[in-house]
Amino acid sequence: METAVLNQSVNSSAQYDRIQLVGKILLAGFGLSLIINFFLGGLFDIGYPFDTFFFKSESKYLDFYYPYTIAGDPYKDVRGEVFSEMNPFSMPEIVSGQAWEINYLGPIYFPFAYWVVLPFGFFPLEVGLFLFWIITALVFISMCYRHIRKEGGLFYTFIVAIFSYPLLFLLNRSNFEIVVFAFVYMFVFYYDKNKWVSSLFLAAAIAMKFLPFAYVLVQLSDRKYKQAIFSAGVAFLLNVVAYALYPGGLVNNIRAHLLNLQISSFFYILDGRNIAFNSSLSAGIKYVLLVLRPALDLQAVGLRVENITIWASIILLVFVVVLFTIAKMEYWEKVAIVTCVILLVPSSSSDYRLLLLYIPFFLWLNSSAKSWRDRMYGFLFGLLFIPKSYLHVPTYPEISISTFLNPLLMLIMIFAIAFGSLISQNQPEKDEVEYKAHTLKRKFVLLFFLLIVLVVFWPGMENKRKTISPNTVQELRLLAMRSERSADYSFAAGYYMQWTLLDTTTPENHLGLARVYLKMDRYWDSYQEYKKAALLSLKNSPSRLEAEVGLRMVSNDTICYMIKMKQFGWSRLIQDEYNDLFPDLPKTGSKKCSHN
Repeated sequence: METAVLNQSVNSSAQYDRIQLVGKILLAGFGLSLIINFFLGGLFDIGYPFDTFFFKSESKYLDFYYPYTIAGDPYKDVRGEVFSEMNPFSMPEIVSGQAWEINYLGPIYFPFAYWVVLPFGFFPLEVGLFLFWIITALVFISMCYRHIRKEGGLFYTFIVAIFSYPLLFLLNRSNFEIVVFAFVYMFVFYYDKNKWVSSLFLAAAIAMKFLPFAYVLVQLSDRKYKQAIFSAGVAFLLNVVAYALYPGGLVNNIRAHLLNLQISSFFYILDGRNIAFNSSLSAGIKYVLLVLRPALDLQAVGLRVENITIWASIILLVFVVVLFTIAKMEYWEKVAIVTCVILLVPSSSSDYRLLLLYIPFFLWLNSSAKSWRDRMYGFLFGLLFIPKSYLHVPTYPEISISTFLNPLLMLIMIFAIAFGSLISQNQPEKDEVEYKAHTLKRKFVLLFFLLIVLVVFWPGMENKRKTISPNTVQELRLLAMRSERSADYSFAAGYYMQWTLLDTTTPENHLGLARVYLKMDRYWDSYQEYKKAALLSLKNSPSRLEAEVGLRMVSNDTICYMIKMKQFGWSRLIQDEYNDLFPDLPKTGSKKCSHN
């Protein structure tokens, strides 16, 4: 009895030390961010993105607004495109320009996710958004209270609940990732209490977004094969039913969804939305490339590192699968590794998705096993939960060093857990033959699972790099120019963008896109396209001369627009970049904004 009490006292002390360490890091991290981002940003009047660690204010709440408006029939805007095809299982090579332009933001969720959104549609937008905030706050605070209150007290419960960058970023974007987080949380914390209820929650998470499927690795490593099949099967059935019940029917809605995923993935490459405020391995590699090669544009960076990130992700997956077969790990360690993989492997992992790391964090806080690595884990969790928008990429200042640090911290966590598990490995002395047979069986099952994942996703990876016929490029060129002449600018933009993605070395498509963006008053986008066209053109060539004329005109418009939006620091960076890249052109600057 005395020994039990003593162990409980030691464990309580260890848990308090963990909470205290993370709490101090959160206080220090947010204090530093308040000084760097808000105080100094406001003092020197440099504007977005230097005076905040959030996304631009005009885009607040859009992650709620867009699903809210389309939840009744999410694929209707794309379905008209795929209805016109003779073969219901083929995808069009050329997407309607307007469909491309208006659908680049989605719908990218599985249809079950829009079922989750539907109840909010019963309320006016403002009321639905307010309810979303209340539910989100209650869900997260209740979890913090449950796992921190007993050992850490109300003070550290408050610190962890309030000073959470992933939660604040999620509220700023108002993204439904909170529902995925809640489903995964229920899966993890019912895992040993009720294996079927746990599997059902995992199925719901997978049905919203495919990424939580990686948690099946935890089930497979514990020989819960029936539950793994159940989770995958229920998720599949939920979405089949959801596709079928939406207007248009099963096949057409699936085709519309796949088409929109294609549009969205191309957009991420085109304008670099998978770099800023992202924590994926891909974003981290692109950050490094942008720092080493500042002259590269976002599209060039995305295309250049595509193969690197694919192979890096495959190597990471293989490493994790092998690790799960040869190492004995605590439950929280398995969940932590899988969560890091879920965040690292996709081409885009917005910072609000870091919220998933609170699940292994809660498990670690309440783990009875005391380790010499606890202090390192505490630092890793704490650093992942604070904003780190300190250093910015010149001319793309939305991309901060946080994009590099977050994936680095997660990789360190994976290898720290792996190292600790392997050095403390103790194989059982009894039943050695049976143990080895069991290990081989687990290896076979997990490697078979990895093979299935690669078979499913590899064709999609290859399709991004498939060779497009010259006829397709020529047809896009004609459609884009015809739409531009007819002043159908949304159509023209969509066709020019598709042409740009298929032919990355021609300045003509960038020129056309720059002209169309200018007509649509998208000055920053127009400036970027004119810059690409100029850099791709030979000196004194017609395309170079047209690009220089456009640059002279639109650079000043871009700077003035950013000054109007109070993005003063960014406007100065654009001015410096223009004057450095094109010294032969007339200088540009904020003094020319007075006439506006």
